[in-house]
Amino acid sequence: MANAITEIRAQINRVDNRLSETVTDGGLRTDERQAALAVLREQKRDLEARLAELVDEAEQRGDEPSTDPATELRDAFLRAGALGRARIPGGAPSGGDGESWRALLPNGAEYRALLESDDSGDALVPAPVAAQYVDLLRNKTVFLESIPASNLVPFMGKSWTMPVLSDSDDAALTAEGAEITEGSDTFTELEFTSKKYASIRKASNEIVSDSAIPVRDALGNTMLRNLAAQIDRDAFNGDGSAVPVKGIISQGTSTASASTLPTHDDIADAIVRLWAANANPTVVWCAPDSAGALIKEREGTEGARLDPNMPNALALSLPIKVSSSVPAGNVVVADATRIFAGLDNARVAVSEHAAFTSDSVVYRITQRVAGIYVVEATSVQVLTPAAS
Repeated sequence: MANAITEIRAQINRVDNRLSETVTDGGLRTDERQAALAVLREQKRDLEARLAELVDEAEQRGDEPSTDPATELRDAFLRAGALGRARIPGGAPSGGDGESWRALLPNGAEYRALLESDDSGDALVPAPVAAQYVDLLRNKTVFLESIPASNLVPFMGKSWTMPVLSDSDDAALTAEGAEITEGSDTFTELEFTSKKYASIRKASNEIVSDSAIPVRDALGNTMLRNLAAQIDRDAFNGDGSAVPVKGIISQGTSTASASTLPTHDDIADAIVRLWAANANPTVVWCAPDSAGALIKEREGTEGARLDPNMPNALALSLPIKVSSSVPAGNVVVADATRIFAGLDNARVAVSEHAAFTSDSVVYRITQRVAGIYVVEATSVQVLTPAAS
């Protein structure tokens, strides 16, 4: 019986590894990846069902349980059925099906089982698990969730270098049979130094063990929300000096509205300015007061409310993202494809010893960001209230 259980666990681990490899396999098309993942997930469900049966049978026979805490936890989740398979809303890792039985923050045994080391000897969770925290952080960050994933550039080390095409020749008219004039491109590099955002929390072992709610998930969500709020504030408002990250508002082009708060007409004018700069608007970021005014805006004095989702007017159909990090009265209309950010993997650490004398567990999440770069200032149109 013990050998059968061990073999099933080994098979599950192999499927977990194949799931992680499939998610990161750049050679697969999207449809091929989805099909392969579906097959692997079905295999894993079958294996977990078989493992749950074997574990129950072993317990009924009185066999000795495993001495591995992480394995015991996995088995407990499997025996819990639907409850054990419950996921945090929106929190399923992008490629970490092998870790789906874990809570948002690992306990000590899980953390030690996950540990890997980078070149500097630092302990960290492996990439598929760390990616879960990056995905969750993006979902909680109004700024990052609007930036294309391809524009969130991963980096390692203390800095991030961004190649910039600063000058390029236009194509030339060329007569038939004539020699084509060679064009020239000028590339420069911008180097950004990484900045670390961190959140740390402590919980007593009694609270973790006795609470009626999943304390680790609550702590994890709180820490991620706090990180997201600070990244949002700096991404919009950082000045590059007092706040080391230079935000998009200081990198964009500002225009004062003729009204107390920007209107849809102001957004339409901003869109024209984006078009004139060969940019395409993709998002509107608003302060709460500006968003409220836009939503309530009417056609004329007695007209119906303007529907922000009307497809016949681009100014009304762009997604409006509301953030208290945008300065009051401001609206930012941007081509998010022209905004880049250096983003390192989130790092999660758990210590059962840092607060040993108070019998508490300490959890820490860190996230490094290495600069935010707007390719052209005209790609970010900042609308400010009329001067009083």
